[in-house]
Amino acid sequence: MGTLIYVDTNIYLDFLINGRPQRKAEDAFSLFNRAIRCEFEILLSKKIKTELYPNIQGNESAMLFKFLEPKLRYIEPTSEDEEEAGKTDTKDTADALHAILAKKYGAAFLVTQNMRHFKKFNSIIASKLPSDI
Repeated sequence: MGTLIYVDTNIYLDFLINGRPQRKAEDAFSLFNRAIRCEFEILLSKKIKTELYPNIQGNESAMLFKFLEPKLRYIEPTSEDEEEAGKTDTKDTADALHAILAKKYGAAFLVTQNMRHFKKFNSIIASKLPSDI
């Protein structure tokens, strides 16, 4: 089993949406490819899926998740997790929830392209760019 990671929504979007910056799309592809090669196991929360679906069309995400299925560990946020995210010193409770879930379920780190948003959660869990792992 590879390193357990939590992948932020923006990484999935970089992979799935045409027109995203090429370097980010390549980083997302590389990360998912490395997961398939057993370097990583990915935590996937229901919160990620609810953030993805308004931003994508068709079955792109279904195909990606089917491809990654052997390397995914599905998790569900609880009302306690959501309450804890609401108590953080930030208006961005969605990102706080991602950080809380990553820590709760034992991720080594949270992978994101949005380091600016996740820097404030480094006391909960370290965040890394996909190109830095």
